[in-house]
Amino acid sequence: MPDREPDNVKEKLEKFLHRKEILNELRRTATAGRKSLVIAFEQLLEFDMELAKSILDSPSYFFNSAADVLEGITKVPGMRLRVM
Repeated sequence: MPDREPDNVKEKLEKFLHRKEILNELRRTATAGRKSLVIAFEQLLEFDMELAKSILDSPSYFFNSAADVLEGITKVPGMRLRVM
């Protein structure tokens, strides 16, 4: 199945990545000079099941969208999201 653009993924990522605990972790990550925010898949699942499912359905779109959102928040080029 081709990687397709799921509904509202970027909007949902904006909401997820702007949550207080995520922003705090992102601040620590950027301050330490790292360019990857690592989160647990369960965090996404608890926040929004459809958003978590979009990783499986459209991984390229999901991670590219996450990178766009993270770069917008941090102003750090190349900031990426990693999901465990």
